[in-house]
Amino acid sequence: TNFYENWIRHQNDIPVDNFYKDAKNRIISKCTQSKNRILEGIYLLNDDKIFDLFKLANKAMLISMVHSKKINNGPFELGASNTDKIDYLDAKEFFWRPFQLTFFFQVLPSLMNEEHVDRETVDLIWFSTGGGKTEAYLFLAAFELLRRRSFFGERGEGVAIINRYTFQFLSMDQFQRTSVMICALEILRKEELQNGNKWIGINRFSI
Repeated sequence: TNFYENWIRHQNDIPVDNFYKDAKNRIISKCTQSKNRILEGIYLLNDDKIFDLFKLANKAMLISMVHSKKINNGPFELGASNTDKIDYLDAKEFFWRPFQLTFFFQVLPSLMNEEHVDRETVDLIWFSTGGGKTEAYLFLAAFELLRRRSFFGERGEGVAIINRYTFQFLSMDQFQRTSVMICALEILRKEELQNGNKWIGINRFSI
């Protein structure tokens, strides 16, 4: 956010013709608003419960990324796949790109507060193919699925996320990746239950 703030300041210092000043001010204002939303989202992690959900959603995404990589190395003959227990935290090759985290933090305040001024705002991720857009919104989806159960108990176990695919040929890929994320959440839910914790539900996650 410090880098983004400095970038905004630098863009604002660039002189433009009078014809473009209104457009420049409008864009700078939107960038500043986005920066403030990101900072507000980061500040919410000071809440221990939200931070715990953030960590758990991160772990769910790590699990899903590990298994998605295994899927991409397939298909496997029956019995040929490695089914040994996986130490997910040992997978060091996975990391978040800045735009993925900032998307999460930008949306977080209006996700947590139904009366938030940005509640009706639609945030669009614009990035090149294969850049990580799907993981960015799945991360937010994982957090919301966990949040609803944690905050609302059984009332939060209903439909929480609706995916709409604009191109039919993307449906299979997106459905598979979403399914892997749901399975990762289910792994974590069962682990929590085994440890005597029911805070993310006793009923399974489903898609």
